[in-house]
Amino acid sequence: MKTNIFKSSFLALAMMASFSACTQNEEFGTPAPADEDILNVVAYSNNFVSTDAASRITDNGTTTTFTDGDAIGVFIVREGEALVSNMKMTLSGTAWEGDNDAPLYYYKNADYIAYYPYTANLAVTTVDEIVEYFTSKISTTGQTSLADYRNADLMTAEVKAADVVRGQNITFNFAHKMAMLEVKAPVRSYTTTDGSFTYKAPLGLKVMNGTQVLSLCNVGTDATSGKDIFRCILVPSATEMTIEGQFQDGNVEVYFPAVGQEVKYTPAAGTYQGVNIDYDYANYDPSRDLKVGDYYYSDGSIYPGDLTGAPKDGCVGIIFSTTVGETALTEKGYNHGYVVALENARHETDSPNTSNNLGYYYKWNKTAANIWTIVSTPAEVIAQEDGYTKTYDEANAINCYAAQIALNFGKHEDQAKYLNPANTSGWFLPSSGLLDDILHNLSGTTGLWDETNGFSDTNEKDKKLAAFKTIQPKFTTLGGTFIGSGEIEDVTPNTDRWWSITDAPVNGTEYTAWAVEIKLNGQSKLLERNVASENASVRPVFAF
Repeated sequence: MKTNIFKSSFLALAMMASFSACTQNEEFGTPAPADEDILNVVAYSNNFVSTDAASRITDNGTTTTFTDGDAIGVFIVREGEALVSNMKMTLSGTAWEGDNDAPLYYYKNADYIAYYPYTANLAVTTVDEIVEYFTSKISTTGQTSLADYRNADLMTAEVKAADVVRGQNITFNFAHKMAMLEVKAPVRSYTTTDGSFTYKAPLGLKVMNGTQVLSLCNVGTDATSGKDIFRCILVPSATEMTIEGQFQDGNVEVYFPAVGQEVKYTPAAGTYQGVNIDYDYANYDPSRDLKVGDYYYSDGSIYPGDLTGAPKDGCVGIIFSTTVGETALTEKGYNHGYVVALENARHETDSPNTSNNLGYYYKWNKTAANIWTIVSTPAEVIAQEDGYTKTYDEANAINCYAAQIALNFGKHEDQAKYLNPANTSGWFLPSSGLLDDILHNLSGTTGLWDETNGFSDTNEKDKKLAAFKTIQPKFTTLGGTFIGSGEIEDVTPNTDRWWSITDAPVNGTEYTAWAVEIKLNGQSKLLERNVASENASVRPVFAF
């Protein structure tokens, strides 16, 4: 018994001596990952392969060539278990970095799966599951924006455990898992006579697979042919597609492919079908100045107002001035003109007030307080050009409700096409001077109100009604509203009112702001309205 006790004591002492003699590098257990366990990520992307030729297509500027800021997701999987799940790695310069500079570590006997574009909260363990997830999210009718196109263009890469070497490069060779349709077509491109501005007219492109309409987005210009490139991502399928389409040349509908030709495509993963259109526009002069009445589109294209057949899809507004008078805008390069929205803005969550003809009357300010820079005389009112600056000032400083609605125009689900129009200042609430410009410039009329003796709703009634009849079809032809959406004689009720960002004199205890009232009996004028009541609509503008 004593011997046993002695042996046990000796063993315990020996173990204590053994542990106390250990250095930090000799400790047992699982060590923290060392520098030699870090894997250096290298990523390459394969291009779409044409179905009808050995040529390949480089998707520069969209996602096939990785650019700074692109993000991939990485899964590390061993025996069906995700050891690391959806680690985000972002390209910075030439290096892929995890959040907070976290490195990608080596795990023995584990496979590494990467995908692009990164999607938060994705939880999978196989490439097939990633493809299944993205397939469920892709619209069967294509993409209407470049952002949607990029988000649909899934690429994956997998490196098996046997090919992962501790402390070395891990190379992800990404392959497209979806298919792609591409149309190259000539468009009308214009340059102003002074050479300061170049713009393109929207094509009005319509592409179909049988009776199904596909949406293609403009991804850029082909450097060789000068044609615009339109693309959409398709889910791979064994079902053959028959591709045909049309575009607008003024009122003329141009169809493709040519008679006797057909385009067939079975959309396999990693492949694309190209359609190359050759067409000459008759009597087309590429030298053209911008004009009041031209139409502006969400992608930054501009359709000449004097050319028939303007497409409705994507149109967000009408150019009402080809000069910009606000310094804050011209300093940012937005000096080519102003655009008024095709319709009144809706707050992204508010239900409309249905007491007026368009249903979108809002308070200028929820609580009347701290309004400044009062403008009172008619000459001052029509001279105000500071809508952009004051929209931001008053939206931030005094919680101006109408200004916030203008700034967020397009967030309502029914008005998504208006969100963030390309190459513009963004929407803002017009100053009183811009409201004056909208009505005078779009109607081609002067003297709608007596600016010397004050604004009157009784003078020049016939002139005002004639002006409104001129303006109405400019909006309704493209699916917008000026006063209602039909013929101006048939609109009931017959009044709308638009807020400006310009402060008006205090009326007793009421703070007021300037608005323009539009009545089809001709009794229209610029007038002051209480800011704390639902007194007017929000008709945003932007500069470009």
